[in-house]
Amino acid sequence: MNLKIRNGIKEKRPAALVGLLISVFVFYFVVKHFWPQHEEENPARTATQNGERVIRLTKEELARNGIMIEAPKKISRMNEVNTYGYWLDPEEIKFYAEEAKKPDLFDGEKYSFIQMQAPAGERMDPPPEKVTVHFNKEAPIEAELVVTSATASGTLYRFPKDLRRNVPTADLLPISFSNGEAKEGVAVPASAVIWLEGSPWVYVQKDAEHFARHAVTLAPISEDPELQNNIVVRGAQQILSEEFINEIGEDAE
Repeated sequence: MNLKIRNGIKEKRPAALVGLLISVFVFYFVVKHFWPQHEEENPARTATQNGERVIRLTKEELARNGIMIEAPKKISRMNEVNTYGYWLDPEEIKFYAEEAKKPDLFDGEKYSFIQMQAPAGERMDPPPEKVTVHFNKEAPIEAELVVTSATASGTLYRFPKDLRRNVPTADLLPISFSNGEAKEGVAVPASAVIWLEGSPWVYVQKDAEHFARHAVTLAPISEDPELQNNIVVRGAQQILSEEFINEIGEDAE
């Protein structure tokens, strides 16, 4: 009787083992192909290439996450020089009018006058024919050259008196003008910029699947050679998040 039971158990063991193997295979297949996996959703990985930290993103991952890449727009702009000036009072206007022997140029009833200081390290020979005078919270005014100052401390500009802003006479006035030199570079779109610890960054494409975070200086035109490459113009914040997730995972390991 006992032998028969033992034989029955022995007969059932192969069938049970086969069933267990089938169950394990089915479970593996379901997990492999249907269960959500972090590596499927976020397969990006960080690494170091040529001393630079990069993150890997495939073409499929970029498309799935709506990340856009394009080359920054190349632009050319006249180089702008910034300096300052101050209002001339009536006595100063009278002095220059007598010295120049051209009272019509210094009509204090029709014009307001500003003496512009020569910016440090900038040649003023000849001085610019027109400059832009800036006012806080008000539209700037274009002023025209009147005469080079006899004191050699600057040049005199004027604009119609009815355009004068309500600015105290003692205040210094920001002034800008073009020095005739073209500045070439690229324009970084605002959508490409991410902020980290108070500083602006962009992601630069290093090759087909690798991107590096690069510090930038916000300006209308950038001469940074790194920005001649493609940059991420949409989805940079997603890449930053993925970069940190992977770095945390690496530290935990």
